[in-house]
Amino acid sequence: MKHFKLKLKTKQYSKETINIKHLKFYIIINCRATYGSAIFISGVRVLKFIDCPSVPEGNARMFIIDSRTPIEAKNMLAQRGVLIETSLSKNTYPAISGHPDISVCHVGGKYVVTAPDAFEYYKALLSKYGFDVICGRSELLYSYPNNIQYNVAFVGKHAIHNFRHTDSLVLEHIQKQGYVMIDVKQGYSKCSTCVIDDAAIITSDGGIHRAATDFGIESLLIEKGGISLDGFEYGFIGGCTGLISKDEIAFIGDVTKHSCYFRIREFVEKRGKKIVNLGDFKLADCGSIIPLLEG
Repeated sequence: MKHFKLKLKTKQYSKETINIKHLKFYIIINCRATYGSAIFISGVRVLKFIDCPSVPEGNARMFIIDSRTPIEAKNMLAQRGVLIETSLSKNTYPAISGHPDISVCHVGGKYVVTAPDAFEYYKALLSKYGFDVICGRSELLYSYPNNIQYNVAFVGKHAIHNFRHTDSLVLEHIQKQGYVMIDVKQGYSKCSTCVIDDAAIITSDGGIHRAATDFGIESLLIEKGGISLDGFEYGFIGGCTGLISKDEIAFIGDVTKHSCYFRIREFVEKRGKKIVNLGDFKLADCGSIIPLLEG
C-alpha cells in the first residue's frame, strides 16, 4: 500500500493538504475537505457520498457491516472498498447488538445519525471522510420496540418505518428532505426490506409489502425463513443484503439456498440487477450492508 500527499484545490479550500491511500484500482480519501456532495482531487471527482440511502449510482467504495459478519463475506467486500465494522452495543440483545441498521441511520449524502452509545465510535471513523456524524436523541434499549429508532428503510424518496418509534432527529431529517413517509407496523423496517433500487423491494413482511405497493413501489413478497439469526428461528431478507453498485445486489451467504431463490432471481434481473453471493453458506442476517461512498 502506497501513501503520498497531494495538494487539494476547491472553491472552498485552497491548497488543503490531504492524505491519500492508493488501494488497488481506486482511491480512498482521508480528509475533511468536500465540495458539494463529492470529494475532489485537482477538480476531478474521485469519491462521493451516496445521496440516496442504500442506492449507489455507481460502485460503492465504503460499507458499514456487522463486525461479526462471516470472514468470507468480509473478504469479498474488502476487495471493493473500505469496511467500517460496527462496535457491539451493550444496550440491546446480543443477536442484533452489532447490526449497523440498529445503531446507524444514513439519511442521505454526508449525514449519518447514530444511537448515542455509538456516536463517538462512528464520529471517529467517519468524520475523517467528510461525513457529518450526528448523535441521535433516542437511547437504544434491550427489547422491541425500544431498539428500532434508527431502523428506517429508505427506498428512493420514500421512508418506511413505524414512525411512532422513530428517533426524533432522524424524523426531522426525513421531513426536512421531503421523503414520503410510509408508516408500517413492523419496526424492524430496514431489517425486513431488501432495497433493489429506488422503486423496488423484496420483503417477507406482509404489512410492508402492502404499504409499499400502495405507494407505487414494486414489491416481491417472499416466504419467511431460510435466513439465519443467532438465537432466533430466522432472520430477515433486508438484514442479509445491500446494494454494492448500481447494478449489483449482494447477499451475505448464498441466496441459491433460499426456498424463494428463483422468484428472487427473476425479480432482481427484471430490475436490471445482478446477484452477488458473498459466500457459499446459508444466508445470514447481519443487519444489512450499508453503502456510504461511491466512485
